[in-house]
Amino acid sequence: MWVYVMNPWQTLYASGTRKIVLFGGVDGCEPIVRLQNNSQCVNFFNELALEFEAGLKQLVDEFNVIIPGLYLVLAYQYNIEHDMITNPQSFGT
Repeated sequence: MWVYVMNPWQTLYASGTRKIVLFGGVDGCEPIVRLQNNSQCVNFFNELALEFEAGLKQLVDEFNVIIPGLYLVLAYQYNIEHDMITNPQSFGT
Protein backbone atom coordinates (compact mmCIF):
# COMPACT_ATOMS: atom_id res chain seq x y z
CA MET A 1 0.00 0.00 0.00
CA TRP A 2 2.82 2.44 0.79
CA VAL A 3 3.85 2.29 -2.86
CA TYR A 4 0.50 3.78 -3.92
CA VAL A 5 0.54 6.39 -1.17
CA MET A 6 4.17 7.42 -1.55
CA ASN A 7 4.40 7.51 -5.34
CA PRO A 8 2.55 10.83 -5.91
CA TRP A 9 4.59 12.55 -3.18
CA GLN A 10 7.84 11.15 -4.54
CA THR A 11 6.88 12.36 -8.02
CA LEU A 12 6.24 15.87 -6.69
CA TYR A 13 9.47 15.74 -4.71
CA ALA A 14 11.45 14.60 -7.76
CA SER A 15 10.08 17.58 -9.71
CA GLY A 16 11.44 19.97 -7.06
CA THR A 17 8.42 20.44 -4.84
CA ARG A 18 9.43 20.85 -1.20
CA LYS A 19 6.49 22.65 0.45
CA ILE A 20 2.93 21.29 0.30
CA VAL A 21 -0.16 22.31 2.26
CA LEU A 22 -3.11 19.89 2.56
CA PHE A 23 -6.56 21.14 3.52
CA GLY A 24 -9.39 19.18 5.11
CA GLY A 25 -12.97 20.34 5.39
CA VAL A 26 -16.38 20.06 6.97
CA ASP A 27 -17.92 17.52 4.63
CA GLY A 28 -21.17 17.27 6.58
CA CYS A 29 -21.74 21.02 6.24
CA GLU A 30 -21.17 21.38 2.51
CA PRO A 31 -23.99 23.38 0.89
CA ILE A 32 -25.33 20.40 -1.06
CA VAL A 33 -25.48 18.29 2.10
CA ARG A 34 -27.21 21.04 4.08
CA LEU A 35 -29.66 21.60 1.21
CA GLN A 36 -30.68 17.95 1.40
CA ASN A 37 -30.90 17.99 5.22
CA ASN A 38 -33.14 20.99 6.07
CA SER A 39 -30.16 23.38 6.23
CA GLN A 40 -28.50 21.27 8.94
CA CYS A 41 -25.03 19.75 8.97
CA VAL A 42 -24.77 15.97 8.99
CA ASN A 43 -22.72 15.07 12.06
CA PHE A 44 -21.85 11.60 10.76
CA PHE A 45 -19.97 13.12 7.81
CA ASN A 46 -18.24 15.62 10.09
CA GLU A 47 -17.10 12.83 12.39
CA LEU A 48 -15.69 10.98 9.39
CA ALA A 49 -13.87 14.16 8.30
CA LEU A 50 -12.30 14.49 11.76
CA GLU A 51 -11.19 10.84 11.72
CA PHE A 52 -9.77 11.29 8.24
CA GLU A 53 -7.83 14.39 9.30
CA ALA A 54 -6.40 12.50 12.30
CA GLY A 55 -5.16 9.72 10.01
CA LEU A 56 -3.90 12.23 7.49
CA LYS A 57 -1.94 14.03 10.22
CA GLN A 58 -0.20 10.76 11.05
CA LEU A 59 0.74 10.26 7.38
CA VAL A 60 1.97 13.85 7.09
CA ASP A 61 4.24 13.36 10.09
CA GLU A 62 5.61 10.11 8.63
CA PHE A 63 6.20 11.63 5.17
CA ASN A 64 8.13 14.52 6.69
CA VAL A 65 10.49 11.97 8.28
CA ILE A 66 10.70 9.56 5.33
CA ILE A 67 11.29 12.16 2.59
CA PRO A 68 14.21 14.44 3.53
CA GLY A 69 13.67 18.13 2.89
CA LEU A 70 9.92 17.79 2.38
CA TYR A 71 7.79 20.29 4.29
CA LEU A 72 4.28 18.86 4.25
CA VAL A 73 1.68 20.67 6.36
CA LEU A 74 -1.91 19.77 7.23
CA ALA A 75 -4.05 22.89 7.57
CA TYR A 76 -6.79 22.18 10.07
CA GLN A 77 -9.68 24.17 8.75
CA TYR A 78 -12.43 21.99 10.23
CA ASN A 79 -12.92 24.10 13.37
CA ILE A 80 -12.77 27.40 11.48
CA GLU A 81 -15.13 26.24 8.76
CA HIS A 82 -17.55 24.66 11.24
CA ASP A 83 -17.58 27.84 13.33
CA MET A 84 -18.28 29.96 10.24
CA ILE A 85 -21.25 27.75 9.34
CA THR A 86 -22.73 27.37 12.81
CA ASN A 87 -21.97 30.92 14.09
CA PRO A 88 -22.03 33.21 11.03
CA GLN A 89 -22.89 36.25 13.18
CA SER A 90 -19.43 36.11 14.78
CA PHE A 91 -17.95 36.67 11.29
CA GLY A 92 -20.01 39.77 10.53
CA THR A 93 -22.88 38.19 8.59
